[in-house]
Amino acid sequence: MFELLGVPPQVLMGQLLIGLINGSFYAVLSLGLAVIFGLLNIINFAHGAQYMMGAFVAWMLLNYTGIGYWPALILAPIVVGAIGIALERTMISRLYKLDHLYGLLLTFGLTVAGAGTMTVLRTYLLERVDEAAMRRFDFVVRFDCLDADGVLLLLKDLAEAYGIKLPSQKAQREMLEGMEQLTPGDFAAIYRRIRVLREPPDAAGLVEMLRDCLRHKTQPSQPIGFMASLH
Repeated sequence: MFELLGVPPQVLMGQLLIGLINGSFYAVLSLGLAVIFGLLNIINFAHGAQYMMGAFVAWMLLNYTGIGYWPALILAPIVVGAIGIALERTMISRLYKLDHLYGLLLTFGLTVAGAGTMTVLRTYLLERVDEAAMRRFDFVVRFDCLDADGVLLLLKDLAEAYGIKLPSQKAQREMLEGMEQLTPGDFAAIYRRIRVLREPPDAAGLVEMLRDCLRHKTQPSQPIGFMASLH
């Protein structure tokens, strides 16, 4: 087995394959952008967002519909194409005779809206992330349901924010018994509700508001989080 500049052949061929894949992807992406500009006279700033949408559509088809890999790979471009046709008919077609800047601004707005929509739809469930993929990131932050001490701490902060008098800590634990699915988001929702109503409840009413949050949970909360790299 030969080595080129001290690089093993397996690593070299792997890097060459990755380079070819990425190069082909960028070539197809730029070709589509050029064709759209040539035919429609529109600078489609949302072109990359539509590629991203195709990846998310394929992923959601695989995870939420139970269809196989190849059917998802066939259906994803069709779905994205249908969305593209709808956007062209309802919005982009109105800009053909206007300056390029209007098309750029519109498609930039569509990019922001599409990225935000995908952010809402995508999952932050760490249980579904492959461990090998998680090791590629510098740090992983995990949010789980609050333990008893965490619930007491946030309850104290919420009560202090609105001047609500709480009973002893022992009584608080008894009042919160059986509420193991509370999350920081539940306390944030109650904080906003009290701020809007401007009528802080007493301690029993505050606990009842927490129980009301749990009633709306149709299934147990799952750990969520995010991963990031420093480079």
